[in-house]
Amino acid sequence: MPKSSSPAIKYLILDSNQLIKFFENWFLISKNEGEFKDAGENLETLEAFATLIKKGKVQLILSEAVVHEYRRIKKEKLEELGKTYDFYISKIKGDSPATTGAKLKLPNSVVREIVGKLSEKLADAQGEIQKSGDIIESILNNKETTPIINLDSDILIRAYRRGLKSLKPFDMHVNPKKDDKGRYIPIYDIQPDCIIIESAIVFLQSKKGYELFICTDDSDYFTNYEKNEIHSDIKKDLNINSSYTSISAFLNEVFGHSFKIPESKELESIPAASEPPPEDEGAADTGVVSSDQSKRRGES
Repeated sequence: MPKSSSPAIKYLILDSNQLIKFFENWFLISKNEGEFKDAGENLETLEAFATLIKKGKVQLILSEAVVHEYRRIKKEKLEELGKTYDFYISKIKGDSPATTGAKLKLPNSVVREIVGKLSEKLADAQGEIQKSGDIIESILNNKETTPIINLDSDILIRAYRRGLKSLKPFDMHVNPKKDDKGRYIPIYDIQPDCIIIESAIVFLQSKKGYELFICTDDSDYFTNYEKNEIHSDIKKDLNINSSYTSISAFLNEVFGHSFKIPESKELESIPAASEPPPEDEGAADTGVVSSDQSKRRGES
């Protein structure tokens, strides 16, 4: 009997907004209730996702641009969280005018109670953000399971050329200026979404027998809404099976009933998070893969 062929490897092109989702909603405070909202994507989903990556069930296609953007946005959001918390505390204590312009005058006991509850919520948010961040960094820093595609001159030129040709996911509406006929004046810069697609094209050049998926919130740049399919500009370069707007949707549909939340013991061997490598270290030391390296690592 002929040997059964091994299942096709599943590659996932990941946008930075998918990583931000795991803690972004912690930065929102309900104006009516004065409480931090729960995260949009929960910690269990992230743990399951990390386990599937570790086991080789899915491999990420990650551009260096995505990694930098994720870390930058996370840092900005953390700073924003602290400022928002301080603002609300200041209002409650009566140190600054409320929305009506008048200062709040609350009994000290009420102020202490509200400040205490907000402090607890802030601590909860910071704790969840730390947990999510640690798991994400463990994924990003694992050179074996997640090789990061370097932003080399080849990738940048390809992304710039894609923009010049106005090929999706290039978006000409990033410039709010219009001409005398009301048409947008495009800025042909190097857009991160174009870098993501061109990085995937280079990475997959020598790969065969795989399934390809993409997770992004910017679906209008990558898909044709009317036909509910990947945009033709992208389809001619990448054979993407399906697109998703969340990692949980990807896991549920692609892995179906076999998808389960991992036991805690399965997570013990996931590498602990570490600080990102210094900017001046070479690709060989950081796990960053250049376009040339990705070609050499290709599967026959």
